This record gives sequence, structure tokens and C-alpha cells, in this order.
Amino acid sequence: MSDSDSALQSGRGFAQALHKLGQLIPGYDGYQNRQRLREDDRALRSALALSLDKCLRLIKDLQEQTLESKGPEALGNLVNCERSAQLLSTSWRSAPAFYTAFNKESEFGRDQQQELISLDLECVDASRELAETLSLHAGDDLSLSSAFECLKRIRSLYERRCALLSGQVEA
Repeated sequence: MSDSDSALQSGRGFAQALHKLGQLIPGYDGYQNRQRLREDDRALRSALALSLDKCLRLIKDLQEQTLESKGPEALGNLVNCERSAQLLSTSWRSAPAFYTAFNKESEFGRDQQQELISLDLECVDASRELAETLSLHAGDDLSLSSAFECLKRIRSLYERRCALLSGQVEA
């Protein structure tokens, strides 16, 4: 066995010993689970915000193309689309944390937790659909209308999520 294999095995043994020790401490497993939820939640909100940022870049590209081909008077809808996407991106970055629902187990039931998960996954799908719509946009109003519908759906899902987390809505 080489020195690196020995060190790796020693490291694994140490990690296993720490895990066993942690199981002896009351509440440690719950803490670890909540920490994973916090990290997953932060990653999801960040991914959604980055997806919306990608859409913002696509909108800016479309604005440049539209400005060159149709002039400044044709930018109105694209500017509104950009504002909506920017607001949503900022909102998702500072959205109420999902894991807070898991800290209020007695008040926040499994049905509501499942709805939160569904809302978040639906937002991911809607942001992908928005990016696809914008990347296929050929300057037509139908594509812009589809983009606005995606943005409205994301906004609605975001608001529903916030209401659930604040306890204002039943599942």
C-alpha cells in the first residue's frame, strides 16, 4: 500500500469516527440535515437567479438586434421583458429560504413541504422554457408573448412560494 492509499484510508477512518461521535451528540443529525437543506436551497435559488441572468443576456442581445433592424421604437416590449427578468432575478437571490419550512415541522406539514418542492421545480422548468423561447426568438411578437407568459408564471410561482413560507396560504 502506497503512502497516498494509507493517508486516504486514514482519512476515511477519521471521517467515520467523527460521524459516529456526532451520532452520540443529541440533535447533531438534525443539524446536519438542516445544513444540507440550507445548502440545497441556496444552490437552487442561485441556479434560478443565474438562469434568469442568462435570459437577461439573451434579451440584451435581442435588443441590440432589434435596434439595428427595426429602430428604437420597436424596443418597448423587450425593455419591459428585461425589467421583469431583472426583478425576478433579484427576487430569487433574496427569496425566503426553503429550509425554514422544515424548521417549523409542527406548523408546516408534509403537504406544504411537497408543494414548495413542486413550486421550485416548476420555476426551474419555467426558467428553462424562458431561455429556450428567448434563444429561438426571431423578433416576432408571438415569441415575446411566450416570454412574458413564462415571466408571469415564474413571478406567480415565486409569490406562491413566499406566501407558503410566511404561512399565509394553506397547501
